Amino acid sequence: MFIKTPRDVAIGSLAAWADMVLSVLATPATAQYLVGADRASFIAGVSNSCLRGRDSDPEMKVILLLYFQQYCTCYGSGLADRLTKREIETGSDAVTGPVIREVSRTCYAMIKAAAMKELEGRKQPQWHGYLFDNSAAKNDPAEALTS
Repeated sequence: MFIKTPRDVAIGSLAAWADMVLSVLATPATAQYLVGADRASFIAGVSNSCLRGRDSDPEMKVILLLYFQQYCTCYGSGLADRLTKREIETGSDAVTGPVIREVSRTCYAMIKAAAMKELEGRKQPQWHGYLFDNSAAKNDPAEALTS
């Protein structure tokens, strides 16, 4: 791509040069994050991996499947919203680690609030299980989800 210099602008069209500069400046911001089919595929992959993790971790099995599915979808979407393509590709823990922890805590808070709202809305509690078995909780549950 030939980029015009200010001298070329004096000779050529100022409007054409301005359009070219604006298009170059606008492109990186929209191209950095996953969009469309790439975004949907990334979210589905993260969500499926997250759900498989529940089956292999006894501490995660105490979370009702409905809430864990909501957590995993939130987690995949949150990562897609906050990580650029380059950050996803490089996978640097220094960059992705804080984002992963933030997204995990946000999604955990969301499912906890949903579970509490459901329990408060019942006239007679139906004890088909707990959101978490508090006797086994030693640390921040959000940390356990990202381990």
